[in-house]
Amino acid sequence: MNDAHDKQEAERLLLVAQSLFKDAGQLHRSLPTIITDQNRPAADAMAERGLNILENALRHIQQARSHYSSVQTRDLEARVAQAEAVFWMARAKCYVEGECLEEARRSAERAIQLKSDPFSYVILGDILRRQGSMAAARSAYQKAVDLDPMSETGVGAAKRLSEIESAPDQTARCFVATAASGSPTSWEVVVLTKFRDSILMRGSLGRALVGAYYVLSPPLARFIGVHSSVRRACLWLLVRPAAALTRLFVR
Repeated sequence: MNDAHDKQEAERLLLVAQSLFKDAGQLHRSLPTIITDQNRPAADAMAERGLNILENALRHIQQARSHYSSVQTRDLEARVAQAEAVFWMARAKCYVEGECLEEARRSAERAIQLKSDPFSYVILGDILRRQGSMAAARSAYQKAVDLDPMSETGVGAAKRLSEIESAPDQTARCFVATAASGSPTSWEVVVLTKFRDSILMRGSLGRALVGAYYVLSPPLARFIGVHSSVRRACLWLLVRPAAALTRLFVR
């Protein structure tokens, strides 16, 4: 009698979990439109709601297991965990749209903990690259390639790796400009690098200034990379005006 009751209760809990899973799926299907419209607060709120629904579903599944363990329970739990990873990655995209790169990185890393796949590593690599963390970005892209080198995602990750490797000087030296612009190949980095090589490096004073920059800029660049508001301010108030001015001298 107890076994029959436990099974009945487990099936009831699983039905609730399945209903919650469907609700979360409907939310997820609505996210791409909101993200495209760059309405980050609404998209982030929707992703948060989806995560809460999935956590509620997971609680019901765990309660069901305490009453009755079955293949259906394990299968649904795996699907919920996979869906939760999708929501964390959607949340990461929302933060990227809003230039909140540190929150985006944390969300992407949480998604990877739940589901390790090439796409998630590419998204994480893109976020790290925009933060100026090139070594970490390179590692994320490499993991994407290792997981599935022949897929479109794997090929895209390999291309990003090639872009980083083909610009070692910019990546290694233009710390602040790279962190502020989000790419070692941005026009700001290219112009400032040309100014360094064609103007500053010609004289002893210029070389001294460049040497001091190499020493002082890495910690500043790391700080810029993890604070989106500082990164935007640095880009618009320092890096971009400096690049626009120096472009007059490096035609």
